[in-house]
Amino acid sequence: MPTIPRATNLSDNTDISSTFESRNIGTRGGDVLDIIIKRHDTVANDTGYTTFTEDTVGFLLIGRQGLGTPGTWAVPDRYDLYPATVSSLEDGTPGRNDIDTAIVHLAVTSAPTRDDVIAA
Repeated sequence: MPTIPRATNLSDNTDISSTFESRNIGTRGGDVLDIIIKRHDTVANDTGYTTFTEDTVGFLLIGRQGLGTPGTWAVPDRYDLYPATVSSLEDGTPGRNDIDTAIVHLAVTSAPTRDDVIAA
């Protein structure tokens, strides 16, 4: 599961006559989501790597508590949905006898749908 950043940017809302610098909540999001994928030994089997090409626009769907049925989304699975664009694809640097990986950097392009449920 990728680490989901939830940074909040603060804005200064101090009154000009005050000596206390106060803050208020500004914007949220705009963070990069990084996911690590496993590379396969042949290009024909390397679906993840060939799907996440740079500038690809799409969605990252994350099952927050797993899926009721492995490999199948169904009622009432919970999810987060992130509209995203692949900003870069970084090849891993495996050593001898290591699993080859790649890091997909995703730019979140708008507000995500968080903690929702698959409906009937």
